[in-house]
Amino acid sequence: MTFKYYAVMQGEVVDKSNSLTNLMNRMDEYVHSMPSNMGNVYIVTGKKNPLIVKEYDMFDDKWYANSNRYNDIFSLRIIFE
Repeated sequence: MTFKYYAVMQGEVVDKSNSLTNLMNRMDEYVHSMPSNMGNVYIVTGKKNPLIVKEYDMFDDKWYANSNRYNDIFSLRIIFE
């Protein structure tokens, strides 16, 4: 099944959904249950050249809008299953 949004941490897809709101809510719960030393969470759309839609900053504990291409910022490519 193809999903519209993918939650990515350190180049690995940790969750996916067709609803941005539902995915953001699930990732809020996920990051608050994990240690605070983890990296940021990125919600991307598209597989070939993923566009970052939202970024969760672990330090500020909030979501930010983002419109960068994941592959332009990170050398580590996303692993889609």
